[in-house]
This record gives sequence, C-alpha cells and structure tokens, in this order.
Amino acid sequence: MPDALAAVDRRAIRREILLLAWPVVLQALLRTVMFLVDTYMLGLYSKHALAAIALVGPVAHTLTMVLAALGTGTLATIARATGAKDRPLQEQEAATSVTLGAGAGLALGAACAPLFPHFGLLFSSATPALAGACSDFLGWMALAIPFTLMSSCASAVLRATGDTRTPLYVGIVANVINVAGNWILIFGKFGAPEMGVAGAGLSTAIALAVEGLLLTAVLFRPRAAIRLGAASFRRVTGGSMRRLLRVSLPAAVEPLLLQVGFLIFIQMMGRLGENALAAHRVAVAVESISFMPGWGLSIACGAIVGQYLGAKRADKAAATLRESVRLALGFTGVFAVILVLFAEPMTRLFVQDPEVVRASVGCLRVASLEQILLSTALVIGGALRGAGDTRSPVVVGLIGVWGVRLPLSYVFAFTLGLGIVGAWTVMLIDWAARTATFVLFWRRGRWKTLEL
Repeated sequence: MPDALAAVDRRAIRREILLLAWPVVLQALLRTVMFLVDTYMLGLYSKHALAAIALVGPVAHTLTMVLAALGTGTLATIARATGAKDRPLQEQEAATSVTLGAGAGLALGAACAPLFPHFGLLFSSATPALAGACSDFLGWMALAIPFTLMSSCASAVLRATGDTRTPLYVGIVANVINVAGNWILIFGKFGAPEMGVAGAGLSTAIALAVEGLLLTAVLFRPRAAIRLGAASFRRVTGGSMRRLLRVSLPAAVEPLLLQVGFLIFIQMMGRLGENALAAHRVAVAVESISFMPGWGLSIACGAIVGQYLGAKRADKAAATLRESVRLALGFTGVFAVILVLFAEPMTRLFVQDPEVVRASVGCLRVASLEQILLSTALVIGGALRGAGDTRSPVVVGLIGVWGVRLPLSYVFAFTLGLGIVGAWTVMLIDWAARTATFVLFWRRGRWKTLEL
C-alpha cells in the first residue's frame, strides 16, 4: 500500500508540474518570437536596421534578465505563503512586490531614460548612423522599464499560486500588438511616420507596457487567486520589503555576472574569424529551442517546491525536483536525438556557406551531449530559487562561466587549435561543472530550513 500511495503521489506531482510548465514554455517562446519579429521586420526594412538590432539584442536581453530578478524573489515568497495557506501573508507579499516593482521601475526608468539614448557610444565598431539607431531603440526600451518590472512581478504572483496560463494569454496579446506596431511604425503605415529602428523600439515598448498593465490589473479582479485592494497595500511593511529584496538581489546580480562572461566569450569567438562567429550564432539559434522545456519545468518546479516548503513538506518538495528532472531528461533526450540527426538541415535554414555549415553542425553535435546536463542544471536551479536560495545559483554561475568556460575556451580554441568546436566542447564541461555543483547544493539541504 505505501508503494501504491507513493506512485499515486508521484503521478499527481508529475501532472501538477506539467500543467504549470507548458504555459511557461509557450510564454518563453513568445518572448523569443517578439525579438525574432523585430529582427525579421527590420531585415525587410534595411541591412542597416538589421545590424542595429543585432548589436542591441544582448543589451536588451541582459536588461530583461536583471528586471526579472524581482519576479524570482516574488515567486519564492508567495509560493511559501500559498503552501502555508496564509491568505493575509499572500496579500502582503503580493502587495509588497507590486509596490516595490512600481517604485523601482519608476526610479530605474527615470535614471535610464537620459542614459540609454547614449548607449550607442558603447558600440565603438559601429558607424555614427548605426550607433544612433542603437540609441534610438534603447531609448524607447528605457521607457518600458517600469512596465517590464510590473509584468515580472505580476507574472510571478500568478505563477506562485499556480496560474501560469494568464501570463501566457497576456503574452499573446502583447505579441500581436508588437507585430502590428512594427508594421505601422517601422514602415510608416496609416499615416504614422516611418521610424525604422526607432519604430521597432517604440512598438516593443508599447507591447511591454500593455503586458505589464494587463497582468497587474488581473491581480485586482474579484476572482483573482490573490485579490489586491487598498487594504492589501496597508499590509506592506519595511520587513516585507527587506525580505523580498534579500531574496531578489542575488537573482539580479546573477544575470549581470553571467552576461558579462558571455560577452567576453563571444568576443573570443570573434577572434577565430567571421566564419567561426557565424557558426556560433547559427548553432546558438538552433539550440535555443531546446532550452524551453527545461526553463518551463524550472519555473513550475520552483513554484511547487516553494508551496511545499510553506506547507512544511520538504519530502514532497524533494519529490517534485526528482519528477521535474525525470521530465526534463525525457524532453531533452528527444532534443538531443534531433540535434544529432537533423543538425545539418536545421543549420542550412540559416546559412548556406559550406564551411560555416560544417562548423555549426560540429557545434550542435557537441551540444546534443550537453542537453541532459543543461536541463538538469536548469531544473535544480529553479528548485533552489523557488525555495528562496538565490545565492547558490550565483556561485554556480561564477564557477561555470568564469571558472570553466572562459579560461578553458581559450585553451581549447587557441592553444590546442580546436577552434569553435573546441570552444563548444568547453561549454559541455561548463554545464557538467554547473550540474555537479547544483547537485551538491541541493544535497546539502540548506534549502529545507531556509527562512525568508
């Protein structure tokens, strides 16, 4: 009987994970689609515009990742309150997140608005016209910062209570607005001015603003899982703000440290020549789809782990991680086979040059070996963040990127003469190191007794 009950529990946990994960996967795809639509439409507009969006892409991605940190802390604190069935605490944590998100968003937006238009100066290799186009796009993105933070906080509140579908539906609306806005503002339709790159920036900013406003409005609905009102905001205290910041700040530091490392890695790849850099970009584009199941499962696992810890069921939290890892291994095993069998035809969707295709295929076949490690690391990282441990992922990232990837990439690519495929082999070692370190942190068990 105990075994039968354990099997029933595992099936119930697996079902809960999948129900939470699939909307997150689709929403992540929508975020990718939003950027791809900008890239595609600007490519139709001009090569100059396409070059500009290629330059600002990493900056915009880093900004988005940093702003998502408050959502990471929100997910952990509200999931705990949800698991404890503490309705007043749920409202307090949600109201704290919305208040802090609005305040920080306005402050950051006000600080960045006069600075971002000058960010084109960072691209020293760009022509003045290209640097100006980059500044135009980033100038509009600065104005979207408050709304991006609103979206991050509101999405986290909903996910922590088990609602991952509403953020997906609102994300669909935002993508439709972005497509229509791009067509109107980039090309100057319906009497609008022809704005080019600036039009793409404005359209994206409008879409993000609508997304943030709609998601925040959902929290005030009468039937919301956590309904906010005037009384909710009277519960906000200095203690609740400090608690949220304590969990969120390491999550903000993590993407900054990692993205700087990634930019150095890309510069290193650039030294291998144009073909190697092109192969790297194509391989990243193809492989990026394989991240989505692991990412969705990490969010779902984090929310459920937080809820079980709030309910004082660390055993079920551990079972949730095990089931999440099993699911991730199943999905990524399929992607690994696809990368091995179809690396060349997928690469040829982006490029036809034989040398670039050959190098990209080599990278993707190495990437097929890292899929199991990558997905496991993503899920354990999500579980730790859901438990409120946002510091361990920072340490893991530092070990992987700064301790393994950067120094060994130079050795493999240049000293050993293995080129771009050698650098991607180091990425396999990087993910192995990160996965092993994540496992050590999880087994140490500090997450079970962590007070938020």
